[in-house]
Amino acid sequence: MGFMDDASLVRRFMDADMQLTLDALDALRKREDTESAAERVLVSLREMGGRPFLITADLITKILEEEIETGPTPSVPPPRPSVPEVEAPTEGEIAEKLPELTRTKFKPRASEFEPRVEVLKDITGRSYTEGKLKDFVNVFSDRYERLSRILRKRVDLHDAVPISSLKNFEGRELVKVIGMVSEKRETSGGHVVLEIEDLNGRASAWVFKGQRKLIQKSAEVVVDEVVGIVGNVRSGDRAPRLFVRDIIWPDLPVTRELSRAEDPACAALISDLHIGSEMFLEDVFMKFVNWLRGETGNAQQQELASGVKYLIVAGDIVDGIGV
Repeated sequence: MGFMDDASLVRRFMDADMQLTLDALDALRKREDTESAAERVLVSLREMGGRPFLITADLITKILEEEIETGPTPSVPPPRPSVPEVEAPTEGEIAEKLPELTRTKFKPRASEFEPRVEVLKDITGRSYTEGKLKDFVNVFSDRYERLSRILRKRVDLHDAVPISSLKNFEGRELVKVIGMVSEKRETSGGHVVLEIEDLNGRASAWVFKGQRKLIQKSAEVVVDEVVGIVGNVRSGDRAPRLFVRDIIWPDLPVTRELSRAEDPACAALISDLHIGSEMFLEDVFMKFVNWLRGETGNAQQQELASGVKYLIVAGDIVDGIGV
């Protein structure tokens, strides 16, 4: 066995609940015996107690080098000695001997419904962008415009002003702006600083540590989201400073009736896994996987997991650019 395409190679490990890193994939496909080497690695990993989820190039090299020293791991187990035939117990006899807990099994109710997936557009090999600066600017502008329109429909933000005009409001009681959070940091004094920007300007929004409710709100702010900021303006070294009095998020529109699926199934949406990166949160990801399997969580959480029919991954599955 020799050549094996990347997709088949990755799928072989995914079927065994393992994920190849990019360097591991590269290490395997450089070998002349790619397919047989992959199979030998899988056999060794299956026999390994507490096998890892992420398979790296170092681990593959170690397994194959140990194989050279000790001989290949047999892919077929040696024949067992013959034993006298015994009559197999009935299903009822087995059930009587098993404790009650072993008979309870997670049964996802979503499996009762047929999947309904319609491909509206497939851009495989036909990407409309080149990953240039103008493409990122267009994404930023579109996202900001859509979310800022939702915020401006609120009574308390309809009179929000552009960030570029903040210098004209210094000394006034309160001013309102809508901006995308480009950076979030905590100062040595325990204050939280949100760097916000719109299409024409930037500003620093300060939340002081003594403002407990606002500190709790600021903890929920994440980079790249669009929020409304209410505060007082002070001049800064490079950009205006806003002393925050409130943080406001976009509301979900309730002006029309929500569309609902015919089947009571759910979809889980995730993104930015960055598998293979040093920042990949493997423990957290495996906790999520175990929840989907119904292996963790209380009764209410397991009931929610049982309804998950679709898993949508928005992007950045592995570490790398354009992957």
